[in-house]
Amino acid sequence: MTDDPRIAAVVLAAGRSLRMAPHHKLDLIYDGTSLIEHVVGNVVAARFERVVVVLGHRADAMAQRIGHLPVACIVNAAYADGLSGSVRLGFASACPGMDGILIMPADMPRITAEHLLALKAAFRPGRITVATDGGALRNPVILPAGLETAVDGLTGDAGARRLFEGRDDLIQVEIGPPASLDVDTHAAALASGGLLPNGVN
Repeated sequence: MTDDPRIAAVVLAAGRSLRMAPHHKLDLIYDGTSLIEHVVGNVVAARFERVVVVLGHRADAMAQRIGHLPVACIVNAAYADGLSGSVRLGFASACPGMDGILIMPADMPRITAEHLLALKAAFRPGRITVATDGGALRNPVILPAGLETAVDGLTGDAGARRLFEGRDDLIQVEIGPPASLDVDTHAAALASGGLLPNGVN
């Protein structure tokens, strides 16, 4: 019997949240706590080998919010250059000794620990595992460690999607609507049960 794959997690939390101005989406309140703490807490609960949180904009404030959780925080100083830099930095930090790396955006409030455990259970070394909503490819995704060179070639304001679109060897895990929900706007936040940082819905 082979050992279970070793899987780490990367939470992407470096962005400026410009579409949510004057608020920052990671300050939104879900289930009584800030979105960043809510999401990172769910990732921790899914028992990854390690959890790396990539910070950038307001890094000190965000790190303070999750300082009680067993995670490593790293800072993408070039966060304004786009999402790919955070993916590259987080993947490289989490990768040593791992078979796979979960890439998890920090603005997905309805992805639960149970969803993440289902992705982990489906993962096989060397293959990409993707959450789906009605069969459509969504987030989060587990990338095999062997994609390190491909990840390092990502550029611009795009995540890991270009690494798996069009492939026919994906492991797909149907999660449903939570895999499509991110909170880039006030309307999306309120529709998904979030509260604005001042507590006014």
